[in-house]
Amino acid sequence: MKLRLLLALILIALNLGCTKTQKGSQDTVVIGLNSKPASLDPRYAKDAAGMRILSLMFHSFVRVGPGLTVVGDAASEWNWKQNKLELKVPKPLVFHNGRAVTSEDLLFTFEAYQQKDCPFRSSLSGLQNVNVSETDESFTVELSFDKFSAKFLASDLPIIRILPKDLVEQQGAEFGKNPVGSHHFEYEKNENNSIFLKLSKASKDIAIKRLEFKSVSDEFTLMSKLKKGQVHLVQNDLPKDKIASLKKNPNLEVVSYPGLAFTYVLVNFKNPALSKKAFRKALAHSLDLDQIIKFKLGGLAQRATGLLSPATAFYNRDLIPVEFNLQKAKQLLKNLASDSSELVLKTSHQRSARDTGLVLAKMMSQTGASVRVESYEWATFFESVQKGDFDMATMKWVGAIDPDLYRIAFHSSEVHPGRNRGHYLNQTLDKLLDEGLSIADPDKRLEHYFKVQKIVFEDLAVLPLWYDQQVAVIHKSLKGYKPVANSDYFPVLKATLK
Repeated sequence: MKLRLLLALILIALNLGCTKTQKGSQDTVVIGLNSKPASLDPRYAKDAAGMRILSLMFHSFVRVGPGLTVVGDAASEWNWKQNKLELKVPKPLVFHNGRAVTSEDLLFTFEAYQQKDCPFRSSLSGLQNVNVSETDESFTVELSFDKFSAKFLASDLPIIRILPKDLVEQQGAEFGKNPVGSHHFEYEKNENNSIFLKLSKASKDIAIKRLEFKSVSDEFTLMSKLKKGQVHLVQNDLPKDKIASLKKNPNLEVVSYPGLAFTYVLVNFKNPALSKKAFRKALAHSLDLDQIIKFKLGGLAQRATGLLSPATAFYNRDLIPVEFNLQKAKQLLKNLASDSSELVLKTSHQRSARDTGLVLAKMMSQTGASVRVESYEWATFFESVQKGDFDMATMKWVGAIDPDLYRIAFHSSEVHPGRNRGHYLNQTLDKLLDEGLSIADPDKRLEHYFKVQKIVFEDLAVLPLWYDQQVAVIHKSLKGYKPVANSDYFPVLKATLK
């Protein structure tokens, strides 16, 4: 009798435990990633996944909204007065540890992003002075520049995330291991292959209480978890040639939309062969990209000419993609009579990236060049690219809306530790990029950056591949999630989990 009673109590306890776990899962949205962010320190996070996660944790002063226009984040108002930008930041603004944001934090934030080891320091290159005043209701942040910057609001300021001075100074490089911000979600833990965030106490009207960013390197495993409801959302991290089959699954919603992603081959100009324009041109002519888009990407892409996608106002429609012409490619290399040293095309170890790299390498090798592929775990791959330890690498720019991106990617001052990772040097381009910073008239700015795009395209500073059609795959249990052009995760704030 006692044994039966004991068994009954155990079963009741187990059922209660299961019920509790099941109920808790209704508050946690699991977002699938194919690679884990390299850093959770806003000063150093440069990969798209890390920057998108951090935008939920840390306030910027402004950010780029769903319509690709500047919207307020911490700041409610902003106004240019000649060479000064004035930002109004309402109080209270509170860090996740309960301490209120102070004027010292705001001043320190700009100082932190101006340090030599910060890869975003060029975003503040024209900044001469920062002044912060406050009342009981708000802070007023006044930024003084050497000259007006047309791109600062949309391109640079969103990158600057408000930091807690005391914690950053105490922890230094360790700050990214337990980051403390002030936005909707706060850091909970980094466990195994997942990063967990929980809703901050100040954000009470959001239905989703917890986020898990789960890194699953194998894309087929990621798809399986999505189909089973173990993952609720994957944005742009699934093989494009599998999207058609996912559309047939009644438990999934597939949303495709124009985006801001540009896929390309980064070339290292320190390599003697790749430093020759004729060699780069031969490689560009060898790529039958229409076939790759049709069969490898399920048609969910279009040929590219530069960093800015057709979704942006600055896209130069006069540029025509390099034609596939294998005969011309072979002749160019024959005329060069270059040595036959082997080139390595690096990719991440994600299956679709590796497979695409193999196809590209095979096409390039048909010219007579010797190209092989090496694939690495994401963090290792990205680190080697940042250090310039590569010949060629398949890469992607995500979220670009302002043409100043060309300065970030190609200006000579942006070589390591900046983001000119191919060490492309062009004094004529440098001059144009510097001049572009102070052009206020929209029409003149458009004309100016059309010239910039033309130079980079014709010089083949990178080998353009395609603009990705963005694809979000959403499990039916996640309701009300509407993806946006810049593919950030802010739509989760309006979503519910059933």
